[in-house]
Amino acid sequence: MHRGATGSIAIRHNQAPDPADARLLTAAEFRQSDLVMRRRVMMAWAFSSPEDAGPALLPLIDAALQDADQEVRWHAVATLQRAETKANVARLAKRPVATDPRSYPALFKTLWNLLDDPDGTVRQGIVSALTSFEVPPGETLTAEFLNRLATERYPEVRVRMVTALAQSARNGSGKALAATLAALDDSDARVQLSAVNAMRHLRRPEALPRLIQLMSVVRPPPIRRAVVQTLAAYGAAAQSELPTIRAQLLSEMDPAIKAELQRLVDRLDNPPSASRD
Repeated sequence: MHRGATGSIAIRHNQAPDPADARLLTAAEFRQSDLVMRRRVMMAWAFSSPEDAGPALLPLIDAALQDADQEVRWHAVATLQRAETKANVARLAKRPVATDPRSYPALFKTLWNLLDDPDGTVRQGIVSALTSFEVPPGETLTAEFLNRLATERYPEVRVRMVTALAQSARNGSGKALAATLAALDDSDARVQLSAVNAMRHLRRPEALPRLIQLMSVVRPPPIRRAVVQTLAAYGAAAQSELPTIRAQLLSEMDPAIKAELQRLVDRLDNPPSASRD
């Protein structure tokens, strides 16, 4: 599998496709093409510059998302993600958006229907794409992610849902906050890591005991490092956990994490308010 320039979703192909295959077909022309051509067209767009194609590309992406072939849908998601990412950059810079997925409402409905796609990697892209349409996610989308999070089997989809729910929590959703806190106990380390990183911004005091548990040496280094960085973001609010943090400093074997722990202990031992007295 080759990772192309589409950001969060990889391109399922060992070699880059022919750029000439990035054809601006109508939805009808695309549906009437054979499977080989449909795959080639969408894979080429995923590797190409869909952000420059203009609004005529959007019905083609919509048709590809609804294709019966998993590979076609997968590359359609990658194409849409690139187009929306570039559109967001242009919006922030107050530049014209050539290919604006938000200008084609049918795409949102199609994405919503694909939350049940049998391919976990497609669902992963769908969650990301839906979230990019609503920042932060609205009440309906938040509720849908809450309903699906407990039953979603593919960890990377749960990661994307937790990230989106953390945005909703920052916007005041109590249920989204509860789900983000619960994700600290997820069975998959990647989901736990996304919840730890969310707490770096949410800084909820009720998360502190669980964060301390996740700092244990039996946890993967990326989680331990993220916990230390999150506790540093808590600042003085983490001082109640200082004895446990000191104990962790003694048992930590990873030099880089140990150094970060030492800086955290020094900071909590000498808070800025104390140095000003």
